[in-house]
Amino acid sequence: MAGTAISKFRTTKTTATTTPTAASSSSSVWSVPPVYDAKVVTMPGALTIATFNVLAPIWKPMATDWDMESDHADVWIPRIQRVVRLIDEMDADIVCLQEYWFDSRFRDLFEGKKSNLAARYHIRALKRTGRKPDGVAILVRRAELADEKRWKYNIVEEIPVPFNDVGHRVALMLRISATPPSSAEISSPPAVCQFLVSNTHLTFPHHAYDYEMRKRQMISTIQAQTEYRLKNKLHGMHAFICGDFNANGAEEKDNVCRLLGSNGWNSAFSSVHQRSAGVTHLTHRNEQLPVDFICYQQPSSVPPTEHSFTHYIHYRPVTATVLPADIPSDTWPKAFTESDHRPVLVSFAPLKFHDTVPPTTTAVASTTSPHVSTSTTTPTPSLLSTPATIATSSTKPSPASSPSTQPTTSRRSAAIVVDSDEDKA
Repeated sequence: MAGTAISKFRTTKTTATTTPTAASSSSSVWSVPPVYDAKVVTMPGALTIATFNVLAPIWKPMATDWDMESDHADVWIPRIQRVVRLIDEMDADIVCLQEYWFDSRFRDLFEGKKSNLAARYHIRALKRTGRKPDGVAILVRRAELADEKRWKYNIVEEIPVPFNDVGHRVALMLRISATPPSSAEISSPPAVCQFLVSNTHLTFPHHAYDYEMRKRQMISTIQAQTEYRLKNKLHGMHAFICGDFNANGAEEKDNVCRLLGSNGWNSAFSSVHQRSAGVTHLTHRNEQLPVDFICYQQPSSVPPTEHSFTHYIHYRPVTATVLPADIPSDTWPKAFTESDHRPVLVSFAPLKFHDTVPPTTTAVASTTSPHVSTSTTTPTPSLLSTPATIATSSTKPSPASSPSTQPTTSRRSAAIVVDSDEDKA
């Protein structure tokens, strides 16, 4: 095939593994990951998640900005066929796609009777609002095809999240159940082996207003997960947010990354490698940026409820790779022509806890992280821990802040900490 060799995408290539610790964040932007101790048991198997912006033909210019690839089926169909093969080769359990074009010919390559992806995955897609031609999609491996060493995943519920803004962006949220491998002997597995996955594609920051809009779009994504868990009394359920965040450069300077970090979220890649993913996108301005993320939230404090923290399965990232795996991620590979984004693939270890107390977080002193304290405390309060309205703070809270520092009201929604200085971006 033209472009990158398929074999370079096999998961056997992604062998670099680092166990995250309290000091594993690449900068002060991300929440300090929990320290896992004897209360935690790592169960057999893994959950693999990939995110990939496939570059919809309707948005890919040819010779001029008025000549789009979508008008040249002889060009875009072979390219998307390569994209489909790459996704097949990634062999992930869950795949989050952005710029999923709702043209029938495009969808047939993914969902048609002849598509190998349709045979292997349940595919759920959500179109953008405002008559936009593309959207997002989530692929979930069919449980009946999982071998005895794999976890089996099923879609429990599908929740569309329209942002209702001028960007006409959306998020697609799935509640997914996980059944342990048949070959695994797990004593007393978690009572609720389920989690949430949201996939979104934030607005590209063309103008100053777009930075604020991106932040509001992410707030809507987080809020949808939070309100769903509160409504369904699933307070301790693990959650992921994946997608193309259209970050505007370094993570510590990006207002969306800072928003996530302030609210207990971590970049899986940064947790594993103690650095950003490097270059995952070659923009139309020829900028090389890290914009594609798989983020996870470890709920750290749970309100009193019959559904305690230990009832739920949790996950820890153990490998994270920008694909193709054998090409460094510090620059854009000219040979990669399948999209203007590179896929990101993360493997998570499934965890269960023996105690009613979540894992502690040890904040480690750092000369480059002024927001990190030097004491050992309880973790950052979860978005689910206290019903509250959206909060705005003039300074970023310490990752080791106690729940008492969060403002509360009687509204049935969770507190989202927003740095006021982000608005200056």
